[in-house]
Amino acid sequence: VTLMWRLYWYYGDEDVLRKHYGTARAYIDRLAAEHPQLIVETGYGDWCAPNEGTWESYFREKEIVNTALFYRQTLVVADAAGVLGLEDDRRRYAALAESIRRAFHERFHRGGGVYGSGSQTAQIMPLAFGMVPEDVAPAAARALTAAIEAKNRHVDTGIYGTRYLMDVLADHGLIDLCMEMLLQRDYPGFGWQIEQGATTLWEQWSFKGGMNSHDHAMFAGIGTSFYTRLGGIKALSPGYGRVAIEPAVPAALEWAEASLDTVRGRIVSAWRKEGGRL
Repeated sequence: VTLMWRLYWYYGDEDVLRKHYGTARAYIDRLAAEHPQLIVETGYGDWCAPNEGTWESYFREKEIVNTALFYRQTLVVADAAGVLGLEDDRRRYAALAESIRRAFHERFHRGGGVYGSGSQTAQIMPLAFGMVPEDVAPAAARALTAAIEAKNRHVDTGIYGTRYLMDVLADHGLIDLCMEMLLQRDYPGFGWQIEQGATTLWEQWSFKGGMNSHDHAMFAGIGTSFYTRLGGIKALSPGYGRVAIEPAVPAALEWAEASLDTVRGRIVSAWRKEGGRL
């Protein structure tokens, strides 16, 4: 579901939506039928967050992560229907997405912007997908900061929380906190892996556990944020017909350069600090 929309958004090719729309819609219909309360309890959740090495501990925040994904993918189907001129479907799935968002908020919001357990991932997912009411979002971001402080400014996220970590922190004016987390040299974090001699991304934060791949793609998602937040390159319309350049500039970096080849040519964003100026 997500991939067809990504391909459309980056290439502007509606054929991928036409080809896969029926399957995507059927998937959302099945989820809605299997979870009439609109809360998805099954699935891996935030897979491979820092854990004790037992099989059960690899699963984290299952309901929050999987319900947030249900919401996001339902919106994709609604948006795809709009692109394809299926107005009845667009209204139907947009209404379903709003119902999921409301069910999520009613189920997990404990007040003061805290969702579920208040973990980093529990705060990141609804903020990343725009599920938090506008008047609650500042408090939710503060609760995320508190969750980060509780872990001594270290990452405590799996593949989904890590993917959206920089997006959420940068978008709430917290890019410096994000960089501090990513530059930590002790466990858990990318810096600790580098200290252990890593030259490739690992399957999980720890050196050994139930799974030992030391060349694994799934934690690479945060690399997207290097382009969209540090470089600030954001597509505002399919196929990069309109583009925003909106970099987040952390104190810990002296410069950044990013380039992206698109169907309309190469986009380059670069900034550098010199003599007290940007």
